[in-house]
Amino acid sequence: MKFKCLLCQKRTRARFDQCPKCDEWGTCGKIQEAESAEDVDVKALDGVQLLGDVKAYDPPRITIGEEWDKALGFPHRPGLAQGSEVIVWGRPGSNKTTEMLRACAKIEGSLYLNSEMKDPGMLRMLADRVDVDVSEVAAKFVSSPREAASVIRAVKWRLVVVDSVTGLIPGEQVSAKLMRAVCSEIIEARREIGCALVMIMHATKGGEIAAPGWALHMCDTIVQLSPLRIHVPKNRFGPSPISVKRKRPPLRIVS
Repeated sequence: MKFKCLLCQKRTRARFDQCPKCDEWGTCGKIQEAESAEDVDVKALDGVQLLGDVKAYDPPRITIGEEWDKALGFPHRPGLAQGSEVIVWGRPGSNKTTEMLRACAKIEGSLYLNSEMKDPGMLRMLADRVDVDVSEVAAKFVSSPREAASVIRAVKWRLVVVDSVTGLIPGEQVSAKLMRAVCSEIIEARREIGCALVMIMHATKGGEIAAPGWALHMCDTIVQLSPLRIHVPKNRFGPSPISVKRKRPPLRIVS
């Protein structure tokens, strides 16, 4: 509440009997809200805009395959949003690694960070099994979030896949605190270069995603992969929930 002198308009924060400026008595009055509008902190309103004056955010799209493009984008804007952060999870046998290798193979400037198979020949074997040419996909085994973040920052990648986040957690005990620290370091590195990021996570024994709740709120898109469907319960850059039927390619024998 503010007060002013009704004669000289002197303003004060406390009620007064005698005006400190014109020395008149009994001239104290309350300032109405409309009169105190000029006292609003203008700096605090810096950057406030009417949404009607703002252009809708529409990031470029990355094509990673017909089924994925449909699941992650709109009919008129299919594909993975550039600069988005995606969690892909599923039970063993849902082909998380194979599907992400297939996505990387379609994008020039993709990086596959693997924390579970030290020999890159294992990744090549998985790709060959489904006839995916990964000859131009950069890959590296990483054992810590710091190492992963360093590789991400090294080049301006378009797509980075981390398979898996759980494998970057030191020790055998996976906690929400450790998971948050690992994810935060990877995401911070991604935001510095502006690439799209896919973090692969495992399922618990109960069939739920092995990720803390904060990660699910922070990421842009969540994808649950099963042998039959690509299910997207959350997507800031496309329709959700949505399920797209998968076309599983035939396997071939590797000689």
